[in-house]
Amino acid sequence: MTKPDRYGAIPAIEAVRWSEQPSDERRAVKVGLRAAAPTRPADLRRFAGGPDQEGMFGGFAGMTPTISSVGVYLLRNCEVRGLAFAYLDGRLVDEPDLIPSYVRHDVDRGQQPQLNADLPVRKVEGLSVAFVSNAYQIYGHWLLDILPRLWIAIEIYGVNRAANFIIPNGTPRFAVEIIREYFGISTSVNFDLDRENLLLETAVIPSVPHNDHFFHSIMNEFVDWLLSHPKVISAMETRTKSPQLIYVTRRKFRGVSTSYVRSISNEEQVLELVKDLGFTVVSPEELPWSDQIALFSQARVIAGEDGSGLHNAIFSPAGTAVVCLNPANQVQVSITALRGQQITVLCSPEADGPRTEREIDLTRLCIALKAAKKSAGIPVTQEQIVRGDASQVGPYSLAIQSDHEKNQIRTKYSQSPSNTRHAVLLSSYVPDTDVGLAIGEYYLDMLSRNFADCTVYVGINTGSCERWRIMLAQSELDIVVCEVPQRLTVNSDVAGFQAVLRTLRATRAKHDYYWFGHTKGASHKKYEEAELLRWVIERDFWSRRNEIETNCDPMQYGAFPALPMPAAGPNTEVVAYLKRLFPTRYSPIGYISTNTFFGITGIALRNFLASVDSSFFERNLLDGTGISRYFFEGGFSWIGDMAGFEPYLLHKAYRIPFDAPALREPGHPNEFEQNQQRVAGMIEAWRLNRSNFDFQGWPVWVGDKVQLGTNLYDAADFFQRYPQYRST
Repeated sequence: MTKPDRYGAIPAIEAVRWSEQPSDERRAVKVGLRAAAPTRPADLRRFAGGPDQEGMFGGFAGMTPTISSVGVYLLRNCEVRGLAFAYLDGRLVDEPDLIPSYVRHDVDRGQQPQLNADLPVRKVEGLSVAFVSNAYQIYGHWLLDILPRLWIAIEIYGVNRAANFIIPNGTPRFAVEIIREYFGISTSVNFDLDRENLLLETAVIPSVPHNDHFFHSIMNEFVDWLLSHPKVISAMETRTKSPQLIYVTRRKFRGVSTSYVRSISNEEQVLELVKDLGFTVVSPEELPWSDQIALFSQARVIAGEDGSGLHNAIFSPAGTAVVCLNPANQVQVSITALRGQQITVLCSPEADGPRTEREIDLTRLCIALKAAKKSAGIPVTQEQIVRGDASQVGPYSLAIQSDHEKNQIRTKYSQSPSNTRHAVLLSSYVPDTDVGLAIGEYYLDMLSRNFADCTVYVGINTGSCERWRIMLAQSELDIVVCEVPQRLTVNSDVAGFQAVLRTLRATRAKHDYYWFGHTKGASHKKYEEAELLRWVIERDFWSRRNEIETNCDPMQYGAFPALPMPAAGPNTEVVAYLKRLFPTRYSPIGYISTNTFFGITGIALRNFLASVDSSFFERNLLDGTGISRYFFEGGFSWIGDMAGFEPYLLHKAYRIPFDAPALREPGHPNEFEQNQQRVAGMIEAWRLNRSNFDFQGWPVWVGDKVQLGTNLYDAADFFQRYPQYRST
């Protein structure tokens, strides 16, 4: 794609309404609403001992560019392509307050694929507002780029809320709710930016209120407007004891973020440190927007990882101290300059790119947080911080009193030694595709977050690429690779688990808890196809080590399934196969570990490995066994029940914080809360008669039909035959 032709300069006029302009005189004008304005420098505090990268942010802090005027562009018969890119007569309207330079760079390089002149054109009559700009899936861009444009159009320029507000398909739920609840826009014009362009009869396109995220002072007006909104006022009144010290974590958000991957290798130690210093750890995405605004408006010291959550500091008053970990750009520095705040940036030496896992220097973080508290007027004792021990860099520099104090901090928050209680059994299939490799990266990152101190046994299924093996070898995790022999290959996760279990049996490794999972989504066409499910699994399974250690007694429990649901039938073939391999006196309960994520306690698994017939490891599991490729999802965790151990049902947070109809449909296998209640009832019945428990199956949806046992029914026919299930 070549550089698009530019339309040329747009003439500016004074603040008048479009209706006052003769339609035949001006086809394109800019109505100026606020004049060009200079910025002010940021109050950046730099500490000694950091990497050179921190000096770059000191340079940003000293910049005071003049930001171009803010207004709205009024265009007739304007074609909109992609995200509010305006074209007149096939030429791009290119103004600095419409297209930031980093976006223009992508346009000129052909990296905005939606700018396709050959797409079908849909005409929209009347007055339309195009305001949704780059990266519209990300909250931080809504906060800093998109919502201010909407506010300029409505509150400053006075566009009627009945106008056509152009919203791309796939706009996040949080954004739709904000538009409706804070701006009073209940309807909009949705469009598919990949499949169509729009021809707007009369278009209003507001300025982006910054030049490359150096902010125009109008942003303070936008913030003040939000702080005075009735919903925010109400939230402030209810937060009578809002914390003054907050630490913003991205930990719970990493699995669903559409931004670039970021992770902290020593995150547990960072969280322990900030809590010891009196900080409240918050995940802003879990709060209603009004509560987020109220929370940050009342904070005095804010620390956290760079990103959308920390950008909420824009709601904090002048004098607030901000500590930003590993900033990717100067945006947070510019926010503090706009709001008259103080900022410290701490960069990890190894963080040379957005996908690098970072280790936080706990010593420097401790200094920075104590200094921030002191500057905000929160007492810090002389023993905690001593000035003058380090060279002066920037406004001032602080240092810890002695090497002894440094060693105390490092020792207190250092990682615990290798944890042999837990082991991960990962069945992997990672093909040489963008999706496959991205899934591989996700799982290595997820394991680093949750099992960095544990052994990870990785079964590599046939068809996995060599790059995956290299990624495993280069990982800092304790990984044991278990290759699947060609003769045992099965097109599912069973072969990978079979290889791992064969290794465990041979090495006689002993762990208390074994976590089974697989590379969900690696064979899909899009990374997003299983992204939500991976996030749910991480939230409700992989991150539950503390709960398992506290509540799942290996002497009482045999398994802990991630998302249990009752089986559709008695699965007599699976039970018969297991009893041939592993003769026991007890009957299985009959639940399914949905999507094949579950745990088995050490005693139960080692009991199985020690007594199971060796053919289990030597032959293809689908060759004459009577079981299916879903054996590990539908039956393997029953080895705990069959040894007399009951399953432990993990405590779950069922709320899905965004639109997820596939995870909410009543009666769907992923209706987690309902299924867990059913399984709990089955466990109660099994306890009364473990030897002769006879589970005949539970009805489950299969597409638009209902399966009970081996029979499949049309929904209407099923509920007529079995009315007792109608309420379920």
